[in-house]
Amino acid sequence: MLPRDRLLDLVWGEEFLGESRTVDVHVAKLRKKLKSCEAIVTVPKGGYLFEDDETAWEEQGKS
Repeated sequence: MLPRDRLLDLVWGEEFLGESRTVDVHVAKLRKKLKSCEAIVTVPKGGYLFEDDETAWEEQGKS
C-alpha cells in the first residue's frame, strides 16, 4: 500500500504544493481509461494498493 502523500512525492516530487486529492483525481482517470480496473484498490484513510493477478492468486492459496 502506498499512502497518497508518498505517491505525491514519487510522481510529482517533494516540492509539489498541491493536495493529496490530486492523486485521487489521477487514479480516477486511470481507472476510467482502464475500464473498470479492479487492480487498483483504495485503502480507506490510507492510500492505494495495486493487486496484480499474481497477488490475487497468492491470497487465494492462503485461505
